[in-house]
Amino acid sequence: MDVWLMEFAKGLGMMFSLPFLYITLAMIFIVSGKRVKEERAAFGTRIFDRFTEWKGTWGTALISGFILSVMAVGGGMVFSYPLLLLLSGILLIISLTGRLSWYSSAYTLGLSYLVLLVVPYLPDSVRSHEWVEVLQ
Repeated sequence: MDVWLMEFAKGLGMMFSLPFLYITLAMIFIVSGKRVKEERAAFGTRIFDRFTEWKGTWGTALISGFILSVMAVGGGMVFSYPLLLLLSGILLIISLTGRLSWYSSAYTLGLSYLVLLVVPYLPDSVRSHEWVEVLQ
């Protein structure tokens, strides 16, 4: 039982090393601030609280994340750190658009797949850069 608790604590600590958390928090503040500004322009006052968008999603997100984690661990699925960095970069680029519907895994994983398909066909001068070598 001690090993399980130690691994859980390590996993919780690793969560803070991934950029996904920080991208998410930044987008929560940006989107909610934008919505409040639009409400004040349209109605003269704020209609909903600042963080209304994500209040009701905690339960669903935690339960689905737990189920997917159990399935991934049970199935032996492993994501490499470079792939997580690529996904983070794509999420960051998608964040710049401000379109929340583009956060779908179909877009983020699809774009990551397309990037990984294109990397072998890049010229040697481009592939010699450090960031491309990580993806190969």
